[in-house]
Amino acid sequence: MIDDETIRTDSETIEDIRIITNNTGKSNLRQKSEELKRFVVAGKLPDGKMSHEERQERAHGNLRWLLQYLLSRRLNALSLHPIYVDIIRELNYSLGSRHRVSVIGLTLMQAGGIFKKCMLIDEDEFHGQTKVAHGTGSVIKKYLQDLGTFLGSLTLAQNEPIRSCYLNLKQILFEGAAVKNSRLAVAFVCRILKESVHSQVFTPHNPWVKSLLGLLREVYDIQHSVQDVQVTMEIETLVRGLGLLRVHDIQPIGLLNDIYHNVPKILQERQHLLAMKRMIMPPNGADVQ
Repeated sequence: MIDDETIRTDSETIEDIRIITNNTGKSNLRQKSEELKRFVVAGKLPDGKMSHEERQERAHGNLRWLLQYLLSRRLNALSLHPIYVDIIRELNYSLGSRHRVSVIGLTLMQAGGIFKKCMLIDEDEFHGQTKVAHGTGSVIKKYLQDLGTFLGSLTLAQNEPIRSCYLNLKQILFEGAAVKNSRLAVAFVCRILKESVHSQVFTPHNPWVKSLLGLLREVYDIQHSVQDVQVTMEIETLVRGLGLLRVHDIQPIGLLNDIYHNVPKILQERQHLLAMKRMIMPPNGADVQ
């Protein structure tokens, strides 16, 4: 499920945030952003008997719900992406360090959680969650492409780094290879990187971008050998979009190949270690002789 059931917000607040967000456009962006701050800034919450800590917790929950709503329900229209990017960046600037992490950092963390859930559900389950109409291809892949484009517009296109503590793109590619399902991982990561074409910092020669491209080169070689055209075309499209000539001009970094081919061995060793641990460690509540 791409909804986050750990987010707790009252139904009235949910409806207010939904109405404000759905009626935000270029002409009233500043006004609507100020209206949203009434729900996500602790000092602007309605007066009540809540303690300072309770107000902070309520504001943080409201912010998480807003971000989850934008990420899971509002990204199918690409024309609205610039508006939602501006909303998040405005909240990020206004709130500063009032929340545990930056608003952009929290957005990336929640997007990472959504991606992991998308790796575990099927098309029908996804459709039931999002109400997105079934298309001719994978609805989940199309959604993750839109999500990747949005995150890239929010960060790289604005010269904003994607810190691995919030969203680890290399880890996503590793996990995609580990379960031998690179299609979703590659589609997601490539769409994020594609937005770096608008950056003056995150060019193909940037060390962080260069290492990700090197990892994608390894994915390309593996998937080309098994003739997965969807993955190889996604990477080729990214490479051309960044102004590079060929995928084979990118230097692989030598990390993925061993992981991909040794997955069965790694899993077998992990199972062996767990079995050994169960033999050594007594069950909970048992006396140690």
